[in-house]
Amino acid sequence: MSQQRSLNEDQNSNEQSRFLPVTPKNFFKQGFKGMEMIGNTIDRGLGIPGRLATGFNSAVPREFSQQVGQAVEQTTGSKVAGGVAGFAAAIASPDPIGEARAIKEVGQSAFKGFNDLSTKVLERSLRDKVSVSPQFIRDSIKSADVKEAERKIFEDVLGEYKEGKVPVEEFADKIKLNLIPLKPINLGGLGTRTRYQATNLPQYMRENSINYTERIYESPVKTSAGKVHFGNSSENYFGHTRIEDVVNPASGSFSSVEEALIAGREKGNFTRRILEVQSDLFQRNRLKNEIASTEDFISSKRFKQDSEGVKYGEKIKSELETLSPYNNTFWERLIKEEVKTAAQDGAKKIQLPAGKTALQIEGLGGRTDNNWISSDGVNSLSLENTEMGSVIGNMQDGAEWVVTSVQPTGQFKAVPASYFDKGMEDIREADGLFKVNNFKKGVDVGEIEYGGEKYYFNQDTVRAEGFSMIEGLGVDEANPIYKFYEKDVGKFLRNKYGAELIQDANGSQWWEFSPPKGAKNLPVEAFGVAGAVGGAGLLGSQQSQQDQRTLY
Repeated sequence: MSQQRSLNEDQNSNEQSRFLPVTPKNFFKQGFKGMEMIGNTIDRGLGIPGRLATGFNSAVPREFSQQVGQAVEQTTGSKVAGGVAGFAAAIASPDPIGEARAIKEVGQSAFKGFNDLSTKVLERSLRDKVSVSPQFIRDSIKSADVKEAERKIFEDVLGEYKEGKVPVEEFADKIKLNLIPLKPINLGGLGTRTRYQATNLPQYMRENSINYTERIYESPVKTSAGKVHFGNSSENYFGHTRIEDVVNPASGSFSSVEEALIAGREKGNFTRRILEVQSDLFQRNRLKNEIASTEDFISSKRFKQDSEGVKYGEKIKSELETLSPYNNTFWERLIKEEVKTAAQDGAKKIQLPAGKTALQIEGLGGRTDNNWISSDGVNSLSLENTEMGSVIGNMQDGAEWVVTSVQPTGQFKAVPASYFDKGMEDIREADGLFKVNNFKKGVDVGEIEYGGEKYYFNQDTVRAEGFSMIEGLGVDEANPIYKFYEKDVGKFLRNKYGAELIQDANGSQWWEFSPPKGAKNLPVEAFGVAGAVGGAGLLGSQQSQQDQRTLY
């Protein structure tokens, strides 16, 4: 063992003394070493038997000059240029061993960033760099605004680089493999109608609005959450948004207002409104429940005897767990995706609802209406005479409605009695009322009676409209939707985009900002701001199941 250590030490000593500062004592020694390297460069760069120049010395080293020659040859495509550079390097360098490590950067490309999906550290700390030390990366991910999920990915990939400098372009490619790309699927758009288009502000508060779209975002991971709102539209559901454009109509001669609006939008004279950001995967702990169900499946007696089945189950569980970093920040990612899309579409401004407006969109804030009477046709509605299943009348048109939910603050939701008369054949399962309870386990099922028959519905998704039974009702600031858009979304938009709170001509309040300069070509940051307060809003663990319900 000691003999081997001695040999290694001699070899290391020889490596370090290959080129020494020129002194009388080592002049000849360095000269011979230089000739060896020159010979090697000739051999590698020009294809000439370089060892001829050193008397066919079999110990010709393959170090600094070789690296210089190869790097220049790769860059220029010329063996001659590589050979000349190798000559120069072998003769001129006083410390080729030290420089050999640095010269490896020659021929490598600097990391120029990604244009679709990236992270804060990649774009801020590693862009335009060729190589860095592992410690540089460790220091970069210690920044307070770096999310724990991003930090962990960097630490895991950095573990592959045990010594020497880290080639940044290669490192960045490995980081990107760990990020979650999202693909949008558009439902709706110009000239079409979608499932939840009626869940919006009243039409008189939406003047000059077109291009209503429901946008599903898919990840590479299969989940079942898409069925909550969109049936079988997506097997890889991550979240969804609803958007529309408020347009300054183009001037000129048009056959309709809509044509003028479309022309104005084509000229870029519009504001993109992101009416809602939501995820049926991350809300109400659905992702955690899917992971837990997979674990139960794997540990079941039947599966324990099936090694291939266990392996497949572990794969599914592992894929689902890659989504966990977004449990509380999915909405930040969706907003960033929408901001880039809005910039690419040419929007001048972007708006998201403030708390009161978000409630109005959901039919839960400010839509006071004293046209309602109780089923006896005499009394106004009150918390005492109105509950789920109450039949109420609209004094304006005489139509009967049936209440599907009542809030302690006086807001309620109801469906027209005509729904029942039609037997619901034309209403999709997610929205409808049914005489037979065939809903799957886990669905929050409501039960009401009309015309002597019972009907069942999904309380999360039933197509009910929202109203208020109390004239002049104020904003319910305790509502989780209000808190989410007023506080969480507002803080995020102010910090990241410099958003301002504005009020439009109809009295609705919006967080408004311009798309960041160059946003249409910049990558979307995969992770949000460290310490983001998403958990305090719709996802707060202390909120009741009723509060966490999706509200359309």
